[in-house]
Amino acid sequence: STSLADYAAQESALAEWLGTELNILRKVDGQGSMQQVAEALAAEVVSAFETKKAQVAKLAAEADAKEAAEAAAKEAAEATEAEAAEAAKLAEEGEEQGLASAPAAPEAAPPPGPPKLEGELSQMVLAQWSSVEDDFVTQLKKSLGQVRELQLRGLQRVSSTRAAFYDLLRAPDARQDLVVATQEKFNALPTELRYTESGKAELHMLVEEMQEGLWSLSDEKRQRAEERLAAWASDGWTAQQALLLVLALLEAAQAEADRFCGSCAVLQMYASLRCGTQLALPPPGLPESAQLPVPEAVLFTMAADDVDAEAPAAAPATAGKKAAGKEAGKDAGKGTKKGADHEPVEAELALANALADFIKTHCEVSSGAGSASNPESFVSQQGTELLVAKWTANLAQAIEGERAKLRRRLSAITCYGCQMLSELRSQTKDLFALLDGWLGARIRNESAAVSALAKQMRAAIEAEDPLPHALALQLLQQGDVLVIDETLLLLPQPPPPPPPPPEVLVAGDTFSLSQLRDLAAKLRALSAGFLISSDKLVEMFCRLSTTAFDVASPPLPPPWRPL
Repeated sequence: STSLADYAAQESALAEWLGTELNILRKVDGQGSMQQVAEALAAEVVSAFETKKAQVAKLAAEADAKEAAEAAAKEAAEATEAEAAEAAKLAEEGEEQGLASAPAAPEAAPPPGPPKLEGELSQMVLAQWSSVEDDFVTQLKKSLGQVRELQLRGLQRVSSTRAAFYDLLRAPDARQDLVVATQEKFNALPTELRYTESGKAELHMLVEEMQEGLWSLSDEKRQRAEERLAAWASDGWTAQQALLLVLALLEAAQAEADRFCGSCAVLQMYASLRCGTQLALPPPGLPESAQLPVPEAVLFTMAADDVDAEAPAAAPATAGKKAAGKEAGKDAGKGTKKGADHEPVEAELALANALADFIKTHCEVSSGAGSASNPESFVSQQGTELLVAKWTANLAQAIEGERAKLRRRLSAITCYGCQMLSELRSQTKDLFALLDGWLGARIRNESAAVSALAKQMRAAIEAEDPLPHALALQLLQQGDVLVIDETLLLLPQPPPPPPPPPEVLVAGDTFSLSQLRDLAAKLRALSAGFLISSDKLVEMFCRLSTTAFDVASPPLPPPWRPL
């Protein structure tokens, strides 16, 4: 059977299993699905167990080789001693032949060995150890399950926040209605007024009012988005998440503390049974309470380096709804040392302080530990006293090994918890930076679309043209853009111009068609039936020949004027 001294000597091998962190505390890739995360964790755990299995096999082989070498050396030493004893015996045979036979002196009784554990006692020790192990595994599984659940809740929070903010930015508003109303007023202005300065000024004022209205709608949307961001930042969800994470990690540390106390009790029982006397735990023993201090509230600022900031970004989260309203002086929780009126600190400091206080009270190395294991201290002791002293020293060494193990594991939990809190802080900062970038890009796109719309309308004003096609501010995949729908005509097409009259080329002394038509009409007016007076005819031609030369259509050809 292996003694507690050997167990204490082999305690350092646990560091190879634990390392600087608890290997079971793994990070989860938040970008994959739940099935991918589960498969990745399963593969990682299988790989880690295979590696540990190979290391254990290697250590076992080295231990077997070492034991075989020690056994061979022991056999060689025993053979050498046997040969020396045989030679001494042969040398003394001659002297013994001349001496009278005398009764041999009685040999001294060997010191009593440690009593072996019978089946019932060994089963009792095993049952107590199994109970400690089962409680530890159950508590640790529960704690790590809570950590995984908090990670999932964080990813769900990021996803829901992004979706809600995206819907808020793309929510419909009254911008298009304002554009349609402005375009109708623009096209309703009479065409004659478009050529006047007063008409153009009226259209420019109409465009200016439209711009102001669109910018006002954009400002309202930006204000609503900023209020939503401020509400998310001040709702205390992140601080509450940090508090729950700290509590889950403290529960894992509490499982380690319970395992330490249970292991010490099992070691005390084993050592007492082996020496046959009830042994007390070596000083300083175990504290009266093994409960970790539980914080009621923590701060969680976005400035990771400035933990003493006067104006934290998030309100302190409390463990319960009525935690902040407790009377001053009440204990914050089971095992706490300070009252509820104690100011909360940063989540990392709360976790580190709680574990540091526990390490200070439970993991202090005793200054007198191991002094009883000095062989010189056993010289004056005989029999049962010697056995009790040896097992007392072994128990002290084993307890110190358990303290060292607890100190390493609590330090690993502290490192892991600070890393998880840092990831939560980075996740929150990245989320708000992303949402703020979305808001800025949306406002820039809206401003660019409004400017393009105003430029299009002002160009139509200066060109003295209406807006025949429908104008729309549409939210496409790349952002807000101005769309001119040429398939939708708001005004009818203007009628085509009349064809020009045919040109007739006539000589200088020849009557044109219009002159002949007018002359025929005048002759019919002067005639009486089929006859006309010569005097009237001469008078008519004289009157026509005296017509001014700058008339639009002269009644006679140029050679006929004057007669």
